[in-house]
This record gives sequence, C-alpha cells and structure tokens, in this order.
Amino acid sequence: MTIAATYDRRSIMTEAWSRTRAFMARNPNGRRVIAFASYLREAWVNEKSRLANVREAQCVAGLTVDQLRAEIDQIENSPTNGGTAPGTVHLRKTLTAKLAEESNAQKRAIIQGAPACVVTFAKADGSRRVMRVEAHRVRHHVKGEQASRSGRIASHTRAYRHPNLLPVWDSEAQAIKSVNLSTVTRIETPEQTHTY
Repeated sequence: MTIAATYDRRSIMTEAWSRTRAFMARNPNGRRVIAFASYLREAWVNEKSRLANVREAQCVAGLTVDQLRAEIDQIENSPTNGGTAPGTVHLRKTLTAKLAEESNAQKRAIIQGAPACVVTFAKADGSRRVMRVEAHRVRHHVKGEQASRSGRIASHTRAYRHPNLLPVWDSEAQAIKSVNLSTVTRIETPEQTHTY
C-alpha cells in the first residue's frame, strides 16, 4: 500500500522565512519582500522536486523484477537516448535491491527448511566463516511473547533495521548466532549444496 505524498507547506514556508531572515541579517538594508518572494519560489521548486522523487520511488517500488528490467531496456534502447541513460540509475538500484531481497528470501527458506545445514558466509570483519546450523532449535531458546516489552521491541527493531540477518543455532558453539544472508556463499543441506 502506498501513501499519497503531498506538499509540506510548513517546511516550504519555514525554508523561505529562514533564508529571508539570514539574508536580512547579512543585508539590513535589503528588500525583505523581494528576498522572501525569491526564496519562496526556490522552496516550492525544491518541494516539487522532492515530491516527484517520492512519487517515482513509490511507482518503482511496485514493479516486479521483470518489469524493472523491461523499463531499463526500454530507456536504454530508446532512439532519443543517445547512448546514455541517466534515468536508469534509480531503476538499477531498485532492481539490485529487489534481486538481493529475493536471493535472501531463498537463502532464508533453505536454512529454515533444513533440519541441519552447513553455511559458509563472510563475517563482518571480512573473514570467512563455516557454521553448522540448526535453525529450528532457535525457537526453543527464544522467549517470544513471554519476553519483556523492551526485549520484544528490541527484537522487532533489529528485524526491521537488519532484515538480512538470520538468527540461527550454532551446533558447535551451542549458542544463538546471526548469519548475514547477503554474504552467504554456500549452503550445504543433506539433500543438496547451494552455491551463490
């Protein structure tokens, strides 16, 4: 669900008046009305540009990976393009993010679906880590709804801020650890080996 973006009139007026006051402080004999009118026009232009970016981001966010690829191809192959496609930068960033999101969802499903697996990934310091994982055992060591209010809030905040981190049970350390799904290079399940 997208929320309709609207002009923020308060920020427009605040920007115009603060710039006018700064101008008047530097130029006490300046004409306030002319300065304000000029800064108000600039503030409206800035707000319209911001709103256009928000609306474009909302439109692009609703596209599938195939639709994004088709849109990029259409822009790049346009005869009026002249070989450059500055309009595709935002589309490419969105496409990369959606592909990473799909890849992470696939990795999450494989790890959580296997009774036990071996995951190879890069740690935060860049070193390679091989971990024996039992994802289903995490449930037995997490309080869930019995956790304190602050614990539940911290859990939701962590999941929101770091959607690529998956809490798992490390069989060797006998503790809960986090796997960064974005850096996973290999998942070995009893049935199959997945390489990324």
